[in-house]
Amino acid sequence: MKEMRQNRLGWKTSVVTLALVALILSACGNPGIAVGSDAEQISADTAKSLALEHAGLKASEVTFVKAELGKDDGRWEYDVEFRAGNMEYDYEIDADSGKILKSEKDWDD
Repeated sequence: MKEMRQNRLGWKTSVVTLALVALILSACGNPGIAVGSDAEQISADTAKSLALEHAGLKASEVTFVKAELGKDDGRWEYDVEFRAGNMEYDYEIDADSGKILKSEKDWDD
């Protein structure tokens, strides 16, 4: 019985250790290991397309300023900015779902 308990403890310790190693490597930006939903994120090109569709514009009509992936309040988001004519567009897009979290349209100074 004692041997059986030790085997179970060893197995649980191994699982916890592997999970911690994966989390640490993921936090360090190791691209070879995906933990959580990060493996399912949309691409920067998809984020741009979603913003353009929402704005009713085509890629040929705009100049992209940026499309950056960053973490905000524990959530991965794309910050997409582009200009069309005298207008500047700014979007925040959830990197996991593709949902548009915020959109702004202002005159470009």
